[in-house]
Amino acid sequence: MCVIVRQEQYADRPFVNDLIKAAFEKVRESDHREHFLVERLRQSDAFIPQLSLVAETCDKRIIGYTHGTWRYTLLERRSGCRSPRISEPRHRRNAD
Repeated sequence: MCVIVRQEQYADRPFVNDLIKAAFEKVRESDHREHFLVERLRQSDAFIPQLSLVAETCDKRIIGYTHGTWRYTLLERRSGCRSPRISEPRHRRNAD
């Protein structure tokens, strides 16, 4: 399978939201609102667009996503933080 990792574009967001929903669909502890959290992070000052990445197949299907945000310490120092990677369930190593 051919996969390209590239920076997320605005037009990718609906597909990324669908990917996030599918990733958490069977998670019992989920409130199934994770895609709203990602959208809030995208709108925050902590969001690092350069670290918002999608994994896309050669036929242009998005199968993975991750993003980065800034976090602040008590001393007001800023450091990068990466979100968990999200992928289609069938593309995970531990898929059922």
